[in-house]
Amino acid sequence: MDIAVRAHLHGWKFIFLNDVECQCELPESYEAYRKQQHRWHSGPMQLFRLCLPAIIRSKISLSKKFNMIFLFFLLRKLILPFYSFTLFCIILPMTMFVPEA
Repeated sequence: MDIAVRAHLHGWKFIFLNDVECQCELPESYEAYRKQQHRWHSGPMQLFRLCLPAIIRSKISLSKKFNMIFLFFLLRKLILPFYSFTLFCIILPMTMFVPEA
């Protein structure tokens, strides 16, 4: 994520390759799994806090700055958790009692 932000700030262009495979390893213990999940959960906001001044001072267009700040960081960490909570804790349980929902 850090490399993607830095490359975007330097004006690099990206393409999406759908056929790339990446082998991953499972954590060897539950404690390692918990640490991994903590890093994945807290990493984007730490990166946002560290990169926000660089994003604001960068020479990219205002629309790209808005895209990075809002869509790349804030949407993931502020809006999507409420969406997930609403879906899994309100809408799906409601379908048990109201089939039309």
